[in-house]
Amino acid sequence: MPAPATGRHFCGFIGQSLAARAVYRIIDIAAASKAPVFITGESGTGKELAPRRFISGGARRQTVIALNCAAMPRI
Repeated sequence: MPAPATGRHFCGFIGQSLAARAVYRIIDIAAASKAPVFITGESGTGKELAPRRFISGGARRQTVIALNCAAMPRI
């Protein structure tokens, strides 16, 4: 697993609070896992930044699919 970023930046995220560092640890754990990951959240929270850690190297180099569910019509 890659070492967590030092300083203020982590895969495009900016922040160094305890809460932010907890999120970074979760992202690192998910990146090291072979399980599928589904990321949800409010607009502007960095959902598309987190997968950068998955595809930046390591054992889990996979395709990331970004899907805007709000833009999909109801059937």
